[in-house]
Amino acid sequence: MSVQSLCAGQATSGGRRRRFPRQSRVDSRAKKSVFAETHGVLPCRDRAIHDGEIWCQVFVQDLKSSRMKRLGQCLAILLLGLLSVSAPAWGQALALTDEEQAFVSSHPTIRVANDKHYAPFDFYENGKPQGYSVELIELLLTQLGFKVEFVSHDEWHDSIRDIKAGRIDVLTSVQLTETDSQYLLFSNPYLRAREVILTRKGDPSIRSAHDLQGKVVAMPHGYDYLNVLRNRDVDFQHLVVANMQEAVDAVARGKADATMEAELVLQHIITAQGYTDLQMVYRVFGEEYENFYNCHFGVQNDLPVLRALINKALIGLSLEERNRLYLKWFGKSLGLQVDPVQTAWQLTPDEQDFVRSKNSLSVCVLPNWSPLTSMNQAGVHEGVVIDLLGLLSGNLKLPLVFHGVASEHEAKQLLASAQCDLAVLPQEQVESTDQLTWTTPLLSLPYVLAAQSGQLFVSSLREVEDQNFAVIRDDALLMRLRLLYPRLNMRPVDSADEGIELLRAGKVFGYIDTSLAVASVIQKAMVGNVKIVGKVPHDLNVALAARSDNVLLHALMQKSIDAVPDAAQRGVMNQWMSVRSEVGIDYSLVWRIGLGAAVLLALTLAWSLTMHASRKRTQQALEQLHHAQGQLEKRNQQLARVSVTDHLTGAFNRVQLDQVLADCLSDAVRSGKAFAVIILDLDNFKRVNDTFGHQVGDQVLVAAVNLLSQCIRRADVLGRWGGEEFMVICPDSDLAGAAHLAQKLLHAIEQYEFPEAGRVTASLGVSAWQPGDTVNILVGRADSALYLAKSNGRNRLEISPA
Repeated sequence: MSVQSLCAGQATSGGRRRRFPRQSRVDSRAKKSVFAETHGVLPCRDRAIHDGEIWCQVFVQDLKSSRMKRLGQCLAILLLGLLSVSAPAWGQALALTDEEQAFVSSHPTIRVANDKHYAPFDFYENGKPQGYSVELIELLLTQLGFKVEFVSHDEWHDSIRDIKAGRIDVLTSVQLTETDSQYLLFSNPYLRAREVILTRKGDPSIRSAHDLQGKVVAMPHGYDYLNVLRNRDVDFQHLVVANMQEAVDAVARGKADATMEAELVLQHIITAQGYTDLQMVYRVFGEEYENFYNCHFGVQNDLPVLRALINKALIGLSLEERNRLYLKWFGKSLGLQVDPVQTAWQLTPDEQDFVRSKNSLSVCVLPNWSPLTSMNQAGVHEGVVIDLLGLLSGNLKLPLVFHGVASEHEAKQLLASAQCDLAVLPQEQVESTDQLTWTTPLLSLPYVLAAQSGQLFVSSLREVEDQNFAVIRDDALLMRLRLLYPRLNMRPVDSADEGIELLRAGKVFGYIDTSLAVASVIQKAMVGNVKIVGKVPHDLNVALAARSDNVLLHALMQKSIDAVPDAAQRGVMNQWMSVRSEVGIDYSLVWRIGLGAAVLLALTLAWSLTMHASRKRTQQALEQLHHAQGQLEKRNQQLARVSVTDHLTGAFNRVQLDQVLADCLSDAVRSGKAFAVIILDLDNFKRVNDTFGHQVGDQVLVAAVNLLSQCIRRADVLGRWGGEEFMVICPDSDLAGAAHLAQKLLHAIEQYEFPEAGRVTASLGVSAWQPGDTVNILVGRADSALYLAKSNGRNRLEISPA
């Protein structure tokens, strides 16, 4: 079972819960012992080191509700350290039998399933699989001499299907059950954690699962906790949510009374989202119900040698290494002190060999991206990101050589041709069609609105949508602003200096750029009549990109980023926020400014004596105005949303799709960036309406939009083209990338069980922009491809030729 409970469930951002029969969890101890020995799983009591680790983990969790929490955490960590003295030293060669050595030689690559949506155990983020279970299995298999290939799935049942078909070798985070032993061999347990009930803080009415009688319980559809409660005659109201993050949010907002999950999963969500008004109930059903999970690796049932090798590597793994992984992935949410250097900066032998084989690393940078990256008069690259990369270079003991490029497109081309090892680029999507892999962001900066100093605070751009704005030229930012504020009049500029100058000259109402860029120009140019008056709902994430086949380099850079202390990062930021003010100071100007400030201060003090009563009246008026503005903003947002969305499905409507197509075409003509269109039509939809009624048909349309929304990239735009037809617009994507996405959408629709209607299929047509295309030509090709897919039997996609 997936660690979702702790090994069974829906991820914090989507996916199906891993469902396993619960009856195996309430069998007698004797039956479990026989079953464990039958399937080759060593009981914990036979492995003192593993026993110690599990005891300490549970001990730390037990102390979370204790008054001695801080002392207990220290004692737990100390005990883990003492136990690790007796563990085998990790890195020593494991003694393999002749049979095991032959297996490694004949199976050089092991394919491991990756559940994309189950943080912090097993998930997919920043272009790669991540999590406790992911890192642990990779560590074990690498030590044994295997290469590891992760196969990522959006749904757990896809992983089950692939391991049954022999397409993958190992599942992570599963629970030993009789049902799954029919197609899996189980490793020794590697993690144990407890199941809990989550409620609002201060709610005394829920002390166990029996108290959920008559309560509203938030849980995704298909969670086996639902059956656990029903089998014990707990009559509750089920609030259906998409995932566990939504379940936690429902409890926090009072929409639900409780939810149930593994403590480590819930604690991760609570810490990540910053909830402070929630509490956990640790007695689920009492002694008759096991409130803990042991998690195992599941191995294809015809690979017993691989199971034996994984068990051998688990036994050989030192508690020091186990503790490092545990603290890295769970320490923050458990309130433990985590040293990022200790949890991140340990290189594998392959990584060490890679570093030794390199004299330097070449990095593509944009020389006109001040203050992030720029080139000074001496021809030297400088900026915030350059200094941050210097910290990484120090970790690796490997010099970085910077190469200026004219555009992001050129940087990607140089990466593809191996002329650059890395590129510093804005990261706008998790999955890229450019065959790139991304690190976590080096830097994340909010976009802000700057205006002249007399402007009051702007809570939303909707308040000033009729004004003119200068906006830094960032395709993702411009696209998002066009979607959110269709009437916004934007003037793209190439630099913050240009934007601030237009603002000072009164040619635009405001300037939109990152907070760092605006602050840098204001300080550098000593601009006194400009200030930041609001925040824009978009962030700039700057990350390192590498080719997707350069796995070792990506791992090295990610570890190096993780190992940079927060204090060092803040030091770099502070240095650039005080931009070179020591150089070229005009002291006579400083003296005159100081004298003027003193006079102004005296006048201000005198004036303030007569303004106190007026200020109070003004404050009351402002509060009334702010309330009225808030109500108006809500109404405007509702009207704007209605004008661009389909009233049934909530997807964008035909009007908005036409606007996005026009914007993409304009960008393509100007910059040469390709974009693509997918048209999807639900097959035989009239039959659904005729058989089940139009109400069920509407439910199918809504479910289809929700499903498609989970599959597309953040940069993609989904809308209802008409009837049962939908369109996906894919900015910055070529025909191959759009075809890959279309195949993913086709498979998602085919595998989904729609409420009432059951299985429904779809046909898709794909087309990409070519120079000389108009919107009608592009969409016409996609529509012709869709017609061909229908003619060729439906439930398929066709790609329009260029």
